[in-house]
Amino acid sequence: MSAGLPVLTCKGDAFSGRVAASLLTSVGMPELIAESLAAYESRALELALRGPRPAPGLAPLRELAAGAQAQRWWAEVEAILAPLGEDVAARLDAFDLTGALERIWEVVRGLNRHVETTAPWQLAKDDARADELDRVLYDLVDGLRAVAVALASYVPETSARILEALGQPPTIDWSEVSYGRTQPVEGLGPAEPLFPRIDEPAPAA
Repeated sequence: MSAGLPVLTCKGDAFSGRVAASLLTSVGMPELIAESLAAYESRALELALRGPRPAPGLAPLRELAAGAQAQRWWAEVEAILAPLGEDVAARLDAFDLTGALERIWEVVRGLNRHVETTAPWQLAKDDARADELDRVLYDLVDGLRAVAVALASYVPETSARILEALGQPPTIDWSEVSYGRTQPVEGLGPAEPLFPRIDEPAPAA
């Protein structure tokens, strides 16, 4: 669907057929819903004989698929961050410092996967997807902000520097370890390395 290929379905009792028919109806393409297997075969042959030319009216399908993909992306970040505060607090209360840190790092790995999945550098090439790009970048900043607050118990100075680099207030209340708490900010600049490389001094000649 996202590639612009025709989605042809046959009405019936199958769940997949009902879902496909509902999608095609919602985007105004009932001509791709066959009432019988014979009609399905006839319509499939007709579409195949058109050759590589895209069938008319497929833009709504591409838009529908892109919207569904964006919704999955947004739900993914929310699902990653939602339980973080409670999980880390429970481990700290049990004096499980290693377990709490590992739980934070699970979120960091999840955000890394989110970057790879959403590929914001590709979204930036398409002006029509500017809203998606804004949401992806917001979610990533929101994730980093929540991680910074969660890490304040371990590296308070580094946590403060992360929040400063993100243009966020230096608030480390535990309620901030949650989704959607990032405040709007304009024009983030490059940040100094959190852990700069330390080179060993060269041996004396």
